[in-house]
Amino acid sequence: MTDFDKSDERVPKRIVLLCWEFLGYHTRQGLALSKRPEMLYRGLKAAGYDVLVITRDHYDGFIQQHGDVILIPGRDTKPSVSYPWARKIQTLVVSARYGDRSYHWAYAALEVIKKREIIRASDLVISFFTPRGPLLLANKVHKLYGCNFIADLQDTWDEGLSPLLKVVGRRWFSKMLRSASAVVQVSPEWAERDSSQLKVRIETIRHAIMEAKSILPRPLKKPLRLIYYGSLDLTNQIHNFFFQAICESDCVNFAYAGSESTDNFFSKRIPSDRYEYLGWLSPDQLTQTLERSDFAVVFGYNTPERKVVPTKCYELIAWQFPFIVVGNDSGGIASLERELSINFTHVVSKSDFFRFVADPKSQQPGPVVFNGLSEKAMTEKYQMIIRRSSQTAN
Repeated sequence: MTDFDKSDERVPKRIVLLCWEFLGYHTRQGLALSKRPEMLYRGLKAAGYDVLVITRDHYDGFIQQHGDVILIPGRDTKPSVSYPWARKIQTLVVSARYGDRSYHWAYAALEVIKKREIIRASDLVISFFTPRGPLLLANKVHKLYGCNFIADLQDTWDEGLSPLLKVVGRRWFSKMLRSASAVVQVSPEWAERDSSQLKVRIETIRHAIMEAKSILPRPLKKPLRLIYYGSLDLTNQIHNFFFQAICESDCVNFAYAGSESTDNFFSKRIPSDRYEYLGWLSPDQLTQTLERSDFAVVFGYNTPERKVVPTKCYELIAWQFPFIVVGNDSGGIASLERELSINFTHVVSKSDFFRFVADPKSQQPGPVVFNGLSEKAMTEKYQMIIRRSSQTAN
């Protein structure tokens, strides 16, 4: 059953998603940036829309189409000059003109779109940030074809920018967003911050909690097996008391699944007899690993500038898998707790950690009702914005 009137000429019949990553085609590990576009794609298809995805091919180097997904390669995003001073100048110029080096892909995708006449004026485009390339591409097709676009921000506008680059980056970002018919952020805190700094209206649509089969941990036993998976912000997600507590406890082992650089960080802080590096895991491998573990770990952000809910929170809630939040929360997780009327287990000191280890059973969360953050709810909120955007004059 469709949620819109297909005879209404004001409503777009096709939605085009522009994203750097799309689940199953780039991030085989299923990283955060790929999940939101994939869930929205599923939701919009179920609502009756024709949906096309244009994303970057990171592996094979040639244009491909698999059903509704078009993969377009682009140049390497690394700096093309070797001297440090020259790289800084080049980065400054790129930030001012193009946003970041993902513009190489944006221009490559634009040429394919023009040559193959992929996008129509009647389409509505949704572009996903980060990185900035999809925003640049959406702006270009908006000017070329007159189609409206929605900017979906999965991070703060200044993500990855040094203080100097923020000066030019703010001007570039404001210019891109002024062309959008709507701007969406993943958290109310970031929406308020970005709206204030960019002088653009920004609405909030949180990540959806996917509908998923529960993953049950093993029966509790000592030593406890804690697991962290995915990327880690080595500037804003580090809580040294946690590593010190593991070193002082003989009742806990820690496992990590993800990048070699983060493994290098963990291996220097946790004794080898209590630490295991698992590499990148497929979704099935991750499920099997969780089933052999006791608790997952979510590292809170320790800076007011990062009021965010780590994406894995949504996954773990969906799986009903027990987890602990390590470190002080800057406000994003607390906001989600209030919205869901639940309380996570927070470990903010060594004494908290030892209390948790002593009585882990009392920390296990029960099932969570999250209808307001379901994929269907996210899609319905998006449809309201799509209807409004389709009536905005080009």
